[in-house]
This record gives sequence, structure tokens and C-alpha cells, in this order.
Amino acid sequence: KTKTQQATEITIKSSTILSEMTLGTVSGTAIGKNLKILPTGLSVHATIHNLSARILLTQRFYNNQDESLEISYSFELPSNAAVCSFQADIEGKVVKSELKEKEKARDTYDDALASGHSAFLAEQSEEGVFKTLIGSLLKDQEVLVQLQYVVELQFEGRDLLLSLPNDRVGGVGPNVSRYSDRFPTPRQVSFDHYSSSEVVGINATGDNCSLVVNKEKDGRTSVQVKLADESEEEVKIRITLKDPFLPTCDVEENPKGDSVTAAISFHPDLSKAEDDEEIFTEMIFLVDCSGSMDGKPIENVNSVLQFFLRSLPQTCYFNIIDFGSSVRKLFPQSRAYDDQSLKLAEASVNIKKADLGGTDLIQPLKEVFSTSPLKGFSRQIFLLTDGAVNDSKSSIKFVSKHAKSTRFFTFGIGSSVDRNLVTKIATESNGEAEFISSGKFEDVILRQLIRSMKPAITNLSLRVEGLEQGSFIVSPYHPPSIFSGDRVVTYVHLPKEALKKSNTFTATLSGLIGSTSFEQQVKVDATKSRKVEEKEGQLVNFLYGKSAIDDLEKGRSYLHNETGELLQGITAQRVEEEVLKTSLKTGILCRETAFVAVDERKVAAVCPPKLVKIELYKKPKSFPVQSAMDCSQIDACFTTESNCCDYEECEMEQSDFDGFTFEGFVYREPEPAKPVASPLTKLIQTQCAAGYFQESSLSFLGLTLGDLKQQLSSHDDNAKPTKHSLFNFLSQVFGKKGSNEESGKSEEILLITALVCAYLESKFSDDQTSWFLIVKKARNWIKKESQKLNIDQKLLETSASSLLSLCK
Repeated sequence: KTKTQQATEITIKSSTILSEMTLGTVSGTAIGKNLKILPTGLSVHATIHNLSARILLTQRFYNNQDESLEISYSFELPSNAAVCSFQADIEGKVVKSELKEKEKARDTYDDALASGHSAFLAEQSEEGVFKTLIGSLLKDQEVLVQLQYVVELQFEGRDLLLSLPNDRVGGVGPNVSRYSDRFPTPRQVSFDHYSSSEVVGINATGDNCSLVVNKEKDGRTSVQVKLADESEEEVKIRITLKDPFLPTCDVEENPKGDSVTAAISFHPDLSKAEDDEEIFTEMIFLVDCSGSMDGKPIENVNSVLQFFLRSLPQTCYFNIIDFGSSVRKLFPQSRAYDDQSLKLAEASVNIKKADLGGTDLIQPLKEVFSTSPLKGFSRQIFLLTDGAVNDSKSSIKFVSKHAKSTRFFTFGIGSSVDRNLVTKIATESNGEAEFISSGKFEDVILRQLIRSMKPAITNLSLRVEGLEQGSFIVSPYHPPSIFSGDRVVTYVHLPKEALKKSNTFTATLSGLIGSTSFEQQVKVDATKSRKVEEKEGQLVNFLYGKSAIDDLEKGRSYLHNETGELLQGITAQRVEEEVLKTSLKTGILCRETAFVAVDERKVAAVCPPKLVKIELYKKPKSFPVQSAMDCSQIDACFTTESNCCDYEECEMEQSDFDGFTFEGFVYREPEPAKPVASPLTKLIQTQCAAGYFQESSLSFLGLTLGDLKQQLSSHDDNAKPTKHSLFNFLSQVFGKKGSNEESGKSEEILLITALVCAYLESKFSDDQTSWFLIVKKARNWIKKESQKLNIDQKLLETSASSLLSLCK
């Protein structure tokens, strides 16, 4: 409300939800009479330069009331968006805004309305949520509001992905029809694409639109998006580059001509490491064991953990930390994933209880971050909780500060979970959130595991050569790890005078993939910088401002050390001052600033307009999975039995548990397993940590090693196929004369593992989510062992499938 008015507030919540952004129409009731606001059109235009975009949203509003209105309009933008300009067109006059400190902008807006002027305000109300105020919109008056934001485009697979809002706009209520002819509700979506890389295709995703693509004389590609009449889904555009993994550079000179900014994008190809499961990562499971988890919830979480443990990559380290009012750790520090640590973990999960009282998340977070990640390893946390935790804001802030080195994948279990906490912890750390309310757990777990099992380049640093030290600013100052499929954009901002000696410099990104060094270099030529005439036409400079503000707010700036702590002598107030300074200097909206525009013409008498508050919310993602309180399907898929095999029979002695410091845990033989409805989990649990299966696994297939040999020997030699046939090949697997016993046993294990993979795919095709990662790990082991033994992997797997069908 303005200082001078006591307006009636009407809050209207829209049920229209889009995944990136929601714009739309509303209606409501105020003091017993219909209140209608008539948005009369939405247009979206994007300008793409290489891997970044500037997006202009134009929304029209029409006041069909008999009194003046003040409209408070809240909406969401993508989490990586930065608002860079805001203006209004009222009765043909364009009113441009000015970026000011938030309180000063609000005072300017209030004073304008109190004086009878039209005024417009845009501010960030919370992370990713923006609010605009349209003041003193008179009866039968229309206003056109334009908001511009910039984003770094992300890769999905090998394609760049551009998401554009597309909400149907139009009036709601009985009196709308009389305005519809005068004020149509068009939706216009278009974009221009400038690229220094070769583009091989531009396509729309889904059935809600089609594209009209034209190549213009100035080198840009212009695209008009034709929308389906009834579509309200966002528009997703895929831009396919010939070589998406080449590092790129985009240089821009600011309108004053006194500085340049280079945006350098690194998108390394880690697909081979991903295929080979060369995933050097530390995985820590934070498990809520508070009293509210007692009963079915903790039983189901234990089942989830069994699923997780069997799916981990061989190259990882892992740990399990239970939390409540206190903390309980499986290992003092994360341990290498092998058969012994796997069996210890499964034993602890089998007896895990919800016996830790309240729900304090800060203490286990401190336990995790008390040690740095292993050198060359990424660190990923899986948080499983069913309720609200103490001091959620501090928990989110704590996670954000360590996002450089650690990603969180969160699971909100049940209906009472704090959705904001679960979502924010994931997004602040570049992870993902899932919510479990009904259905099968396995689909949710598989999604998170696939997301997390990505090789990464860690310990990143950017080295700039060819410029004097201290003459430039780099953002992000402490770059986060790059995971397969992701890219990192680093900005180098410098005054023009720093280029007096040379117009070129090099930027080198270096890091580690496990123990292997990684390095990519880009040469930057400032003579090829794009000159921007108007402030609103900037792109790289705006994105640099967004990156610099994020650095300051998330503990990755030059004022912080690598762990996110402030440097000695630096105060939190200094950081806030730098955020405000950076926002005003670069023209990027932040939590401390706001855009304000005033139409100096007097448009109304000094009287309070009615305030209409429109809030459009984005709900956290929730998937229809089975209720956490009724998970009979999980019970049918998991068992407490645990078998772990090696080439030799794997038996655990009491001495194997020396140094096992799981607080309050005393090792004992597991209780007899409960009957299960399916042998699937028992078979899966015979897989060893490395990924292979042994002879004991054949019993779950109804076979023995003798059965396989008899099946082969029962065929007449004359009936056997040629040299590379099934039986000729399999005879090698069981060893020829002269082959040593150890080699023959290795070949047998190869065949058994291939048989189990074929059996899972044929017998349990409907339960793919339960064994997908199990088979993937097994096939990667087969691939490596086949190369060692000079065996054709494809022929081995084909032969195993054929042999399995003959044995049925």
C-alpha cells in the first residue's frame, strides 16, 4: 500500500502453473461485487547471441472497472534469470524506469501515486519471484508493461534449450465479451539467433507449436513461433550445434565504450567417462531418523537405502549419516565402495530405527562440511526427510555457501514435509528435489541416481594470461564443479585501458577428473567485441552483473575463501554493500534494488486507487508415487537378506568389523528374512560391488554351471555352427585345453554376468526401474573385463541370450 492510502487489498491466487514462468489472467470478488482485470495480450521476443539470451516480455492490461486500480502483479522467472530493464507505455507515452536502492524506489513510487501520477515498480520479492506494481490505472485505460531479462542457455543432451513463456491471456468474468472485440488477446512468440558456431537445426519440442525459420541478410536467423490455439504450455526450442563441446567466447563493449566483458563458455565432453562409469564422487546419505519416521516411513527409507547401495559406482566413496536431535555416522569418514563396506552398510540399514528424537539438520551439515571433498572427487548428498527441520533458513544458507563443492539431491517424504526446504536445498546446490507421496519409490530413486551419477571436473580454477594482474575481474571467482552435460561460463570484466598493450589474452580452465588433469584454453580477441549503443541492448555485461551478485550472495566471490567463509577482516555488511554497488553499476535487479518509473503527467485526483494483488505461484514438483505410509509394493521388492560374492566365497569374520564405529551399533547376525513376493531383489543382492555376478547367482535363474556345460556338450559337433557361432564361442568361455584355471574362471564369471543381465531384461521387463542401474554397472564391468581377456563383448552378450533361451 502507498503511504497515503488505505486501499482494499484483494489477493488472487492462480491455479495456472508453468514450469518456468506463469503469466495470466485473473478474476476475484471484492466486497460482494465482481472484480475483473482484463489482460489483452502477451508477446515474447528473445534475442540469442551464441549461448545466451535476452528475453523481452510485453504484457497488456486493461481496466474495465468504474474506478482507478493499482495492480500488484507477482510472477516467477527461471532461477538463472536476471531482470535488466522495465518500462511502461501508457496512452502512447513510454515511461522508462530507473534502478534505485529498493527503499528509495518505493518512496518514489509512493510519492508519485500520492501526487496523482501513474507510477510503475518492479522488484524481487524472493528468490526467483518478481513483483510489479502498476499504479493509478484509470477506467477504460490500457497499459503496456515491458520487462526484460537475460539468461545463460543450458544444454540438454547435445542441444541448447530455450524455454519461453506462453500463457493464454484473456479476460475472466461475465463482462469480458464486450471488450474482446476491441481488445483482442494475441500471443506472439519469436526470437532472433546470432551464432558464431555452425547450427545444424532449430526445432520445437512438443505439439504445442511450429516454427517458421528465415535466414536474414545480416547473418541472424529469425524464427516466428506459431502456437496451437489451446496450448498453454511453455515453448521449448532446441538449437542443435555441429560441435556443442567447443569452448566459445562472446565479447561485448558497454554503451559508454570504457569497458569490455568476455563471456567464456566451457562445455567439456565427458560422455565417454559417463558411459564407462568413471565417476569419482563421494556420496553421503543424510537420513532423518527423528521420531516421526518411526514405523513404515523408516522401513521404507531402509528399503530405499538398499536400492541406493546396490546401485553405487565402483569408483565412489560413501557414508550414511543419521540425524535427529543428535548425529549417528556409519563410518568416521567416507569409505571406498567395495564388498566389505557394502556389507557393513547393508547390515546397519537392516537394523536402522527412528530413535533420534527431533529434527536438527544443521549439526549433520556441519559434520559433512567439517572435511573437504577428496581431491579430484565431487561430493553429492542425498537428503531423506519426512518433516520440517529446525531453522530451515540457516540450513539453506549453509548449503548454498558450500555449493561450489557439494550438490544435494533431496527427497521429501509424506505430506507434512517442508517443501520450501527440500526444494531450496536442492536448487541452491545445483541438485534436484523429489517429493514422495504415493506410488512406487523406485521411479523416484532412479531419476535421482541417474542425475547424480555423472562424472565431474573438480578443483576448477581460471588462469588469465596476457593482462596485468589486478586490471580485471573474474566471475565466478571460485568456479563450481562441472558435471557431464553441464557447462560453466566465466566472465572477465576489464576497462578498455587494460587492453592498451594487447587486444588479446588467453583464459585457461583447469581441474581434475579423479586423479587426471583437465585443461581447456580459449583465446579472447577484444577487437571482435560487440558494440552496444543502448543500455537495454546489453547481454554479456548484464550476465556478468548477475554472476558477480550470485558470487557475493552465495560465498563464491573474491571476498570469500574456497569454503565460502568470509576472508579475514571482511564483514557481512561489506558484502551487502558490494551487492548493492554491483547491482546499480551493472543495471541488474537484486533483492536490494528496484526499478521505478513515473509518468509525470497528472492522470488522477489525489485519491486511493483500489489495490488488486495478483500472485501466481509455482508449486514444487511432486510425483504420483505410493504413499510413504502404505508401501506394500516396496516390501515386495526389498528384503533384509544380503549376499555378497567375490571370485572366492566372501565371508565376513568378526575381525572384519574392527574399527567399525557406527555409534550405538553392535554387529549381530541379521534376523531371519521376511518372505518376499519376488526373487528380484535376492538376485540383485548377489551382485558384487564391482558389478559382476558369480556362480551362486545362477540358482535364481534355476540353473547351475553344470546345466550350462551339459547344454553345450549335448549338441552334435557336426551341428555346431561355424567359427564365430554360439557354441564355438562359448566353448572358449569354459576354457580350452592349455588355458589356465584362473583365466577360465574369469571367463565363466563373464558369461554368468551376461546371463544374469539377459535374464533380468527378459524376466523382469516390467520392473526396469529396479534393475536398470544394476545392469548398467554389470555391463560396464563386462566391457572392461572383455577387453582384458580379448573377448568380443557383443558376441558374448548375444551368446548368453541365446544360451538362456535354450536352457528354459
